[in-house]
Amino acid sequence: MRAGIPRAALISDSPFTAAGLSPDGILLVATDRGAKALGILPEHRAAATDPAIAS
Repeated sequence: MRAGIPRAALISDSPFTAAGLSPDGILLVATDRGAKALGILPEHRAAATDPAIAS
C-alpha cells in the first residue's frame, strides 16, 4: 500500500453517534451502546512495534 493512505476500518453493529480525534492520536467513538477510546499510532511507530505491519 502507498504511504499516507488510511489502512483501517472501524465497524460496529450499532450506529455511530459521534467521533473525535485528539491531537495526541486518541480516537473517541460513541454508539448507542457506549463509547470507546482507541490509540492511533503513526505508521512509523506502528511498524516498529508490530513486525507484521513492517512487511
